[in-house]
Amino acid sequence: MHAFDILVETLRRESRECCPLQYCEMALRRRKESSTIQYLYLTTVGRNSGLPREIEIWFVESNDKLYVLAEHFHNAQWVKNIQHNQRVRVKLGDEIHEATARALDQDRDRAAWEMAQRLAREKYGWGEGLPVEILIDE
Repeated sequence: MHAFDILVETLRRESRECCPLQYCEMALRRRKESSTIQYLYLTTVGRNSGLPREIEIWFVESNDKLYVLAEHFHNAQWVKNIQHNQRVRVKLGDEIHEATARALDQDRDRAAWEMAQRLAREKYGWGEGLPVEILIDE
């Protein structure tokens, strides 16, 4: 049995309430999966066409938020789509989630900006680009 499974089993035995345990278990599983998954699929809505536009992209996770980096900053078409419509869909492993995305501001969001770039450098060896924050709907 892996350490993650032991933790979930311990939480299951110690908890008498179903809903908080299920939420905790889902969060733990998502965190485990996102640490081993190398990329996600991000679907935006085309700002001109209104059609879904999907990209495959590296990501990092911190504080229940996902971060992707746009190599071409605000010139990336998918970033332009997000600036027009922040609602996105994220496929992470086998799970599909509705979410809200926003490009970080280098001054206003300095701590999150630097953290996203640092985590990407640690995970992939590359951390340049515009960080885009993704908050998955609950």
